[in-house]
Amino acid sequence: MVAERYFITGATGLVGSYITRKLVSEGKEVHALKRKDSSLELVEDIAKQITWIEGDILDVSLLFEILPQMTYVIHSAAAVSMLPKDKEKVFKINIEGTANMVNASLKSPIKKFCHVSSVAAIGVPENAHLVNEKASWNEDNTNFIYAKSKHFAEMEVWRGIAEGLNAVIVNPSTVLGVSSLNKSSGQIFNRLRKGIRFYPKGKINLVDASDVAEIVYHLLHHEVSNERFILNAGSIAYKDFFAKVAQVLGTPVPKYALNQSVLSIAYFLSQLASLLGITKTVLPKEIISAMQSTHTYDNKKITDLLHFKFKDLNQSIKEVSEKYKKTK
Repeated sequence: MVAERYFITGATGLVGSYITRKLVSEGKEVHALKRKDSSLELVEDIAKQITWIEGDILDVSLLFEILPQMTYVIHSAAAVSMLPKDKEKVFKINIEGTANMVNASLKSPIKKFCHVSSVAAIGVPENAHLVNEKASWNEDNTNFIYAKSKHFAEMEVWRGIAEGLNAVIVNPSTVLGVSSLNKSSGQIFNRLRKGIRFYPKGKINLVDASDVAEIVYHLLHHEVSNERFILNAGSIAYKDFFAKVAQVLGTPVPKYALNQSVLSIAYFLSQLASLLGITKTVLPKEIISAMQSTHTYDNKKITDLLHFKFKDLNQSIKEVSEKYKKTK
């Protein structure tokens, strides 16, 4: 009997590394795609238990060569940026790359395809307080570049489903886990390690990376198909989140709220600095909007299906903060 093979993209990133670790812990045969210059820092201890394939998701011929040999496919790779200057890169990797993965999977005898998306890809109705999988996408200027790229990437998966692909989509909120300090949620912890005085007035939705990995694993082997699932443990005010992290890190707790007028001034100054050639980075309005949002993403669909209990947010925040405290 031929062993089942699990193929994953994005294994060296935050979410992908946790999924890869889960697969390895279950004794699965894992094949992972990585770029030539990818750091194995997050999977260093299990790197030798993985069959690495050098390349990327824009290499169509490689995907069509490799995927027919696989049993399950987890697509976790993505480019993350909210900056206008990165639009072409983000769209190419997230949309075209996903289309390549879907097309190669359609031509392969795989059992199931799992697409790791984001809650950013879900439409948020105006004045919404609790958002579920049925929310309608609104094509307007409030949806930032990354969100649009993930939304259209999902459309490629739904197109694949219509063509016969057995697939599921997961939409994690902000993922709590250990990553590089200049990437993913690691950037938040890094800023708090250095000490900041201000906090946004909105809420942040969070989910533990280990929960995401656990759910992806179970969905791969569950009979459910052609569905999307929000993965979110809950929401917490930025003020409280920052305070909890700062207390563990031993840094000052941010005391001052960033209100709309302050953020608007910051946006204006970043635009002015860009026009004067001082910096090429302009603070996107979408980030300002996101920092003021107060909605929560509903996890009922996945908890009902798998009878899953998400890790307590306070526990996750404490555990991850303690790990970052030890990071040099």
